[in-house]
Amino acid sequence: MLRLRRYDLKLEFKPGKYLIVADTLSRAFDRSEKKSNTEEEIKAQVDMIRQNAQVSDPMWEKIATHAKDDEELKDVLNAVHFGWESNHAQSLKPYYHFRGDITEIDGVLVKGPKVIIPKTLQGDMLKKIHEGHLGIEKRQARARQVMYWPNINNDIENHIGRCGTCQKHRYKQAKEPIEQHEVPVKPWRKIGADLFTLFGKNFLVVVDYTSNYPEVAKLEDLSSTNTISHMKSIMARHGLPSVVVSDNGPQFSSREFRQFAMQYGFKHVTSSPEYPQSNGKAEKAVQIVKRLLKKAKENDEDPYLALLNYRTSPLLGSDRSPGEIDLNEQETEEHVAMHKLPDIKQKHYYDHGSNQLKPLRLLTQSG
Repeated sequence: MLRLRRYDLKLEFKPGKYLIVADTLSRAFDRSEKKSNTEEEIKAQVDMIRQNAQVSDPMWEKIATHAKDDEELKDVLNAVHFGWESNHAQSLKPYYHFRGDITEIDGVLVKGPKVIIPKTLQGDMLKKIHEGHLGIEKRQARARQVMYWPNINNDIENHIGRCGTCQKHRYKQAKEPIEQHEVPVKPWRKIGADLFTLFGKNFLVVVDYTSNYPEVAKLEDLSSTNTISHMKSIMARHGLPSVVVSDNGPQFSSREFRQFAMQYGFKHVTSSPEYPQSNGKAEKAVQIVKRLLKKAKENDEDPYLALLNYRTSPLLGSDRSPGEIDLNEQETEEHVAMHKLPDIKQKHYYDHGSNQLKPLRLLTQSG
């Protein structure tokens, strides 16, 4: 039943004569006696919830230990086990309107797939949420996927508002809007590329237009050869694009890069010198990556974890992260049409030197 709680089911009666397959199978049931193993079914449901909660076993035990000493959660646990009264205690008020979604698993209260965090651990969780120093909206979206406590959004806002690193590296107001590009349905069909310098080192950023997934590579030098080598490595992981957008830097305007575009079969679009914002997708990715790397360095944190946090945090206005869109994009009619193109071309070249045969005329004995 726990698996079905996310769905709003509608039952409709139909006579058996209209449900031929289902009615037939219902009469061909397995006559062998099987014992119902309720404990195994419950364990499977519990394991599913724990797996979806994305909490390690040591952390689960830690949360359970702290929950035992949390007076508010003890009241909630008591209500879960013995029922929610209409004249419930004040401590239950924040939980009452979604009481049907709360259950207890191995000493931990969960709200659907989210773990309810005891007060004594909320400070630690705020620090964990803020790893990578992403913005308020991204941190709230990330937290909503895995954990809950009353006023969690306000606590995240206040925590980030007190972070000196985040205040130092806030976005500046944009001077003018960027030029809009057509966004493909499938990831890595269209990508943007740009270079930047930070801490005396040069980096290449490649970003997907569909998922906003950024790839970062440290450059040994600023030559076209080195830039192309790293772009080939990125394309080997994500697939060949149809369009690459960049500025008119020497790495991208060289003869070598033009040959690279021809060899790999993509269209190279460059921004105009008068309007460099037309490469805004890559420039935005550069701002994000630079800020992530700066914050990681100032706080002595792992820059790779900072990138991971960004890639796995839901995008604004979406419940999916760049990583989810990149890996789990479902096939659409547009995708199917794209995949059929090679077959259409193959048929064209195959049929080029062929002739349609006349249909055979079958002769009878009479002639």
